[in-house]
Amino acid sequence: MPTHLARSRAPFSASAAFRLGFRPFRCPARSRQLLTVSATRATERSERTASAVSTAERTVHPSNPPGSRPLPPLYISKHGLEVLEDPVYNYGAAHSAEERRKLKLGSYLPSAVHDLRTQVDRAYKQLQQRQEIAELGDAEEQASLMQYTFLRSLKDQNQVLFYALLQESLKETLKIIYTPVVGDSIINFSRLFRRPDGIFLSYPSYAEEVQSRGRDAGRQYIRNALTHYGELGPNDVDLLVATDGEGILGIGDWGVGGINICIGKSSIYTLGAGIDPNRTLSIALDVGTNNMQLREDPLYLGWSHDRITGEEYDNFVDDYVHVAASIFPHSLLHFEDFGNANALRLLNRYKDQVACFNDDVQGTGAVALAAVMSVCKVKNEYLNDQTYVVFGAGTAGLGITNRIRDALCTREGMTKEEANKRFYLIDREGLLTKSMQGLREGQAEFARDESEVSSWSKSVDTEGFSLLDVVKNAKPTILIGVSGQHGTFNEQVVKEMCKHCKRPAIFPLSNPSRLSEGVPAQISEWSNGKALMATGSPFDPVDILGKERKYIVAESNNAMFYPALGLGVVVAKANRVSDALIVAGVEALASLSPALKDPEDALLPDLHDVRNISMKVAAAVVRAAQQEGTAQAKGLPETLEGLEEYIRDRAWEPLYRELRPKS
Repeated sequence: MPTHLARSRAPFSASAAFRLGFRPFRCPARSRQLLTVSATRATERSERTASAVSTAERTVHPSNPPGSRPLPPLYISKHGLEVLEDPVYNYGAAHSAEERRKLKLGSYLPSAVHDLRTQVDRAYKQLQQRQEIAELGDAEEQASLMQYTFLRSLKDQNQVLFYALLQESLKETLKIIYTPVVGDSIINFSRLFRRPDGIFLSYPSYAEEVQSRGRDAGRQYIRNALTHYGELGPNDVDLLVATDGEGILGIGDWGVGGINICIGKSSIYTLGAGIDPNRTLSIALDVGTNNMQLREDPLYLGWSHDRITGEEYDNFVDDYVHVAASIFPHSLLHFEDFGNANALRLLNRYKDQVACFNDDVQGTGAVALAAVMSVCKVKNEYLNDQTYVVFGAGTAGLGITNRIRDALCTREGMTKEEANKRFYLIDREGLLTKSMQGLREGQAEFARDESEVSSWSKSVDTEGFSLLDVVKNAKPTILIGVSGQHGTFNEQVVKEMCKHCKRPAIFPLSNPSRLSEGVPAQISEWSNGKALMATGSPFDPVDILGKERKYIVAESNNAMFYPALGLGVVVAKANRVSDALIVAGVEALASLSPALKDPEDALLPDLHDVRNISMKVAAAVVRAAQQEGTAQAKGLPETLEGLEEYIRDRAWEPLYRELRPKS
């Protein structure tokens, strides 16, 4: 049993989501729950403000932990098996005696009534059994995938219990529902498929409508899918997470299997920041796949066709964006794992039109910048005192570079051209130079003139400059890896950095860990304990030469930032996600660094405290939206302290609400 289950404080503080018009039991992501939505819509609308439900009408479900806040009861028209087959209403053994009697559940459940804590304990043991069974069968490599399928099954059975279990064992379960295990689930998506979750927008279906009845018909196809044929209105959805499946994690093009990354990200929005899971949509834009392994697989569930490109692709995405923004005007559109050719291009196209966010570009850069800010504090230096080498000039690398570059301009007063000169970007062909052919959007402005590097020495006789060449000649103080090339931050590279920098910052950020550019224990050894480190995957603390204590390696996990940013945008009803909002969030995150109190501590706060961190970061985002005029919400507090309390009080929590039969 997880130790935190024994805490005296109530770990599941009650949701007050209904106060903002959140509808805790709206589940748009599954069509099988739309009947529930329709049946309870009138009841839930009466609960949309705090004043609509008096304190006397709120109750604490008997199975919730002691100290939980009272919540308004929910009146439903279902009974018997209908209740137990709905993951929103099914509480399993936690249904009270009164619910069992009034909703006719008694004969379908064992007699014992178990509280939520007991359910979490049972589910945790069941999760661990998957690991033990796999190990006994000499199939350890399958253990994580078995745990993933167990959690997905639990989500389909009991929504509250699913999130309660994850929240109680966050660091342990996060790697299952997200990276690295979600990557395996995506690869095996069509083979593991059991029941639908999310929305699949199929280009062939869209194109058929366009060809037969015109562009408006194609848009109507998208509108029908997103609203479940009119069941959902403008105030029913806060967040849409969409992918085209081309740039999944570090594994590439996996077609409609990419829906699992959206489902994982949506879950983290809930776990990390308390965004209501019933007000999110996970969306796969099925535009084909260039992965021949998928197209030759008879079980593949997506469109077995070359990926569409050019005008066809752009029209489809454009109609998705504008339809989504028009029907859910206060929602955030999250772009996830689009390919290098489209990620930054699409973000630049839409960021000034709608409230949208690309985690690969903006989220990765934001968390990396927070870690860099912490490095500067530890070294008592400034951002413009640093020289940056970014190894990997794809979507993530450019996102990090742009985010730090923008901070150099806004915080240090540098021009964009001056700031660009602080960076050396390395891609497959080596250091980016202006003579290179085929530089992608965003790369050219950071490419170096040949005259700048004409006198550089080379370690081997190659056309371009290698990582080691750049480290020797540019003498960076900060080295960031997002290449997916394991082991490239080797002993030579690390020792070369230490020759010209007393405390080099070395960030191997590629994940999962098998793709990490370096191993913290080795980096610490080769640098004699001097290196300041952050990684993209979790690593154990490492020994520090000559010291008894260990160095805590910061995990530069996007989950530290994007849920909080999203929550801030949703609460503020911001109509754009501007740089000002992102910078405000980054500065709030950096201010929470443990290294500010102890230079030998982690550069970033611990992921286990993500919910508390998110409240503070979200408050900073809302305040920034208020100050720049993009916040559309009225009546919000205007101080950080007031906003934090306001947001914390309204965060969704996994708690049972009393169910009563609708008369």
